[in-house]
Amino acid sequence: MLPPAQDVLWELDGDGLLDFEVLSVKALIAWLGARGHWPQDMPLSDRRADLGLAATRPPEPAVNTGGATGGSRSGGSAPGPYVMLNGRPVSALPDDLAALAREVAADLTPEQRATSAMCATALAPRIPQPRTSSSSDTRSHSGSYQVPASDQDRTLAVGLAGEAAVGAWLQEQFGVEPQGSWKSGLRVHGLAGAQPGDDRLG
Repeated sequence: MLPPAQDVLWELDGDGLLDFEVLSVKALIAWLGARGHWPQDMPLSDRRADLGLAATRPPEPAVNTGGATGGSRSGGSAPGPYVMLNGRPVSALPDDLAALAREVAADLTPEQRATSAMCATALAPRIPQPRTSSSSDTRSHSGSYQVPASDQDRTLAVGLAGEAAVGAWLQEQFGVEPQGSWKSGLRVHGLAGAQPGDDRLG
């Protein structure tokens, strides 16, 4: 018997496979097979031809998901990008980012919200070393990590989650509502009906 999907997600997260990059379908299937989570008589493939299915699947009726929480998707809709919040997947689709920001803020513990402010001068400076190209790589690199185009939605969601947490902390510490403290360009995604922000404000 195959384990529940939530248990599989916990194992993936425990193995660190959800931390830094999007897991390819091929790598996921290989991991599932190695863990015994793939049906024994089923080919290690997602190709319909390999699985003995028709080349194209019949169209599915459109489903109106209704609510504005954005946390769940209909069973017939295609899975989209997501981020992990305390071991559970949360949608990172553009229309669901405001709901993600609310979930992150609500998930902060009282201890996290009560963390005292630290003077910036008390922090040891950490200047990252630029990456250098290997001698075997003749291509030109800028020395910085480039996010794959396919991962842009998750990258945006992770940045938004961090700013949502900071907004909740500022409200706890200084009584400033996120509508007043959130000034970056991500505010349009995290605050419903918000005006565009400006990343140049620092």
